[in-house]
Amino acid sequence: MTTRSVKTNALASLLRQFLQWLYRGLHFVVLKHLALGLVLSALAGFTVPTLANIPPIGVQGLLGIVMLFAWFELKPEVLRQVKLAPVLLFYAVRFLALPILMYSLAKPIAPGFASGVLLFFLMPAGVSSPALCASLGGSPTIALALVLVSSLLTPFAVPAICALMLGTQSVLPPVPLLLSLMSIIFIPALVFLPLKRSPLAQQFNQAHGRLISVLIILLIVAIVIAKQKPAMLSDLPRLAKLTAVSFGVFAIAYGVGWWGATLGKKEPPSRAWNISYACASGLNNVALGVSLAFLYGSALDSIFLVICEVPWGLALIPFKALLNRLPPERH
Repeated sequence: MTTRSVKTNALASLLRQFLQWLYRGLHFVVLKHLALGLVLSALAGFTVPTLANIPPIGVQGLLGIVMLFAWFELKPEVLRQVKLAPVLLFYAVRFLALPILMYSLAKPIAPGFASGVLLFFLMPAGVSSPALCASLGGSPTIALALVLVSSLLTPFAVPAICALMLGTQSVLPPVPLLLSLMSIIFIPALVFLPLKRSPLAQQFNQAHGRLISVLIILLIVAIVIAKQKPAMLSDLPRLAKLTAVSFGVFAIAYGVGWWGATLGKKEPPSRAWNISYACASGLNNVALGVSLAFLYGSALDSIFLVICEVPWGLALIPFKALLNRLPPERH
């Protein structure tokens, strides 16, 4: 073996070791310590000005990639395993009526970001909610049914309610919202259809899908922060107010979800059902809201939805503590 070959092999080995170290580091930050990932994402948004130059269509494309990975987790056959009537009733209450109520309450108190509150509550259940609710003792089947129903109806519900509450000429315009949501949700579904039968695609998603998805979400957060940095730093007391409101809306979302498990049922639900509905309600798709606020909303809408990423990652801690304090379930 020549000296050049030895050097080439050594460099290739060093490169492999570096990539392995980088992958493990990303896995540690993104999947094991999401709060740290959000902090690093915010720092990038504040310190890398070129992120603000990424056009809105780029953010929409990034979210489409996240949705493509999400379709690998959303299995329509799950709907055959649950009764749809209670799920649809809960959807109507949590994802249609509650956003209208919360916007009506927020508008006279905080008109500047009431539309951001509306957008937050309109967002569908997050694709990660089934796995997280299962870790807490919930039913992933119920949570997955709620994710599917809310995701499929979101492109039609969000523009309709925004038109009803905000008007057609205001922020969050209904027609562009409809077109964006349909492209973000249904175009990835069309791409997914031929891929779902590919063992290679399934293996890649299982090995790397969640990591890539969360990395993209953190990148979107950094882009929006970079874009809205002047507005965020211009009024720090307002920023503190938005942060307090963000924790409040998550408390409401979890509470309504826990109560919503009783809708359409003659007997009290099991704790697993309460947990599933609470997680589907509280662990909503904030990343989609961040992107829509960035594309169409006001600066305050974008800032509020970005801030909501923090309690999204932290709210499970007090929720789990409350579950531990509940008395054992009687059978």
